[in-house]
Formats: sequence, structure tokens, C-alpha cells
Amino acid sequence: MVDKWGNVIGVKYGRRKDLKAMVAAHIDEIGLLIDSIDKSGFLRFRAIGGWNEVTLVGQRVVIKTADGRKIKV
Repeated sequence: MVDKWGNVIGVKYGRRKDLKAMVAAHIDEIGLLIDSIDKSGFLRFRAIGGWNEVTLVGQRVVIKTADGRKIKV
């Protein structure tokens, strides 16, 4: 299953209900969530996950809209 943020979630059901396992992974992508757009059109955003803001400088940005369109900035 993939949620609305692109996270992949998998469930494996076994015979024993008392055993559980978790697999976690990291993808080297910077995640941003737009909080607001001001009157001048500037996007205000916050980080998703942990990253250093210096890595954002010079990166391409693609905005995915609620209806699935992608805007390259």
C-alpha cells in the first residue's frame, strides 16, 4: 500500500499473532510540506523527516497538487 505522501506500507500476516516485525528504510529525498502561500506568492513550508537545510540549496522542486498534477519549479 502507498499512502498519500508516497510512503510504502506493507503487512505480512503469519500464523502466530504474538510475533511482530517492522522493516524501516530511508530514501535520500528531501521532503517538504507547504503550510501556506503568502500574498506575494511565496510558499511557506516545513520539513518532512530529518535533513539539513543546506542540502536544499540548488535542488529542483516539484510540487504535487491535491489533484495529482505536478508543477516543476
